[in-house]
Amino acid sequence: MRAASALLLLGLAAAPGSASVTVSIDGTSALRKIDDRFVGFTMDANDVKWDYDKYFKGRFYQNATIKALAKHVAPAHFRYGGTFQDFTNYDFGAAAAAPPAGPVIPPAQGTVTAEVLTDKKAFLDEVGWDWTYGLNAITQRTPDNQWDPTQFLTLLKFTQAHNISMRGWELMNEPDLKCYDTSGAYCDCHNKSVTVQGPFVTPEQLAADFKALRGVLDSHGAADAPLFGIDISFNFDYFRTFLQAAKGAGVAVDLTWHHYYAGPETTYAEFLSPGFLDNLLYGVATMEGLKEAHQAGTLWLGETSSLYGGGSENATSSFAAGFLWLDKLGLTAVYGHDAVLRQTFAYGEYSLIGADGRPNADYWTTVLFKRFVGTRVLSVEGGTAPGRAFRTYAFCGKNASTVAVAVLNTAASANYATFAVAGAAAPAAAMDVYAMTSTPGVLNSRDAYLNGVLLRLEDEVAGVLPALAGKRVGKNAYEWPAQSYGFAVLHFDTAVSGCA
Repeated sequence: MRAASALLLLGLAAAPGSASVTVSIDGTSALRKIDDRFVGFTMDANDVKWDYDKYFKGRFYQNATIKALAKHVAPAHFRYGGTFQDFTNYDFGAAAAAPPAGPVIPPAQGTVTAEVLTDKKAFLDEVGWDWTYGLNAITQRTPDNQWDPTQFLTLLKFTQAHNISMRGWELMNEPDLKCYDTSGAYCDCHNKSVTVQGPFVTPEQLAADFKALRGVLDSHGAADAPLFGIDISFNFDYFRTFLQAAKGAGVAVDLTWHHYYAGPETTYAEFLSPGFLDNLLYGVATMEGLKEAHQAGTLWLGETSSLYGGGSENATSSFAAGFLWLDKLGLTAVYGHDAVLRQTFAYGEYSLIGADGRPNADYWTTVLFKRFVGTRVLSVEGGTAPGRAFRTYAFCGKNASTVAVAVLNTAASANYATFAVAGAAAPAAAMDVYAMTSTPGVLNSRDAYLNGVLLRLEDEVAGVLPALAGKRVGKNAYEWPAQSYGFAVLHFDTAVSGCA
């Protein structure tokens, strides 16, 4: 049950002109648990396509500011992959020659080298993130369309020889978007200039490819490395067929999928629409069902942001995009997900850190989430009902006597919210409020204000965060500003029973 039973609540008067709502939280027991790596991050494998030294090595993996910002949101899972992972070669000085590109299999467009891997290892070791690697399963195939592990073996041996530890391995990115045309050649499934025939790799063949990957790992000292799959975009029927085939092949796969709300033509105004936010509900519920039905150990939303295609200027990097991000963190926690990996940490219109090295609003939200949210998810009455303009998600805090509530007020008017927690011996003794708002009337600005204070790094070179001070409220109610989001941290004199 995701809805708490009705509670006997203390009525507090709303301020004139404000709506009034009571947030009923079941603190008698935890709905489920998450860990401190629940929020993670990605970087796309396209760094080997562009000028790596110019755009990525110095400006990201060896950049002191980026490292400092990454440490503030550690620990975390990190996934290196994405669209370009399926179009890369691996060359560590002893790699077999890549098969020649033909009319069926497209050519590779970049090469992963020793430098690419060792730079990432140094970065990840320093900032405290673990690493999951997305492997190429498109350009590295045999003539009969099976995955060819030849190049992967050189990558695996290199990681083992250089003490590069992988949290897990993925194979193929978004297979439900990769098709073939009437000539048998690879094409994007949405390519309207050709006649699309079907998936380039069927779910049954992909299950066989995963079995082959499992065999390679098991025979080369990596039997404990989990497999994550299959990074689908939206085709849950493809995923179901794959899982049945993998089960028949005796291959255990932890689940990961991708989600974006819409394409880059979408405007920021839609980000505050409850119906637009509800776009995520079907996917998280479906994936939770697949996790339970197939007894998968782990479920990740392994690549996600607001709009696909790299995002759009003045929308996906805006304050308004934060409604999507915080709502997504809440819904996935409620619906059985073990991690949410943000696409990307930097270098995209939809990333946490802009191309100028300045944090976007979603970065500040992530810092607050990491700072206040503990490991137990609590149920909120009506907390996943569609159409909610005022949305809340509750968690045990960092200790047993605190409850952290993520709050989103998408309405154009203030909302006076009273928080009541079953399982607490008495109402909250105090509450700290962290309300984030935009520049007045400019929801598409990158700027975010915390309790009225513009958020900026104290030191932009060293990546020093500002104080991020909360507003202490001596009661369990607060008037949330119009079109705002943030956190309420409730403090109790004794432990909440579900958090003890």
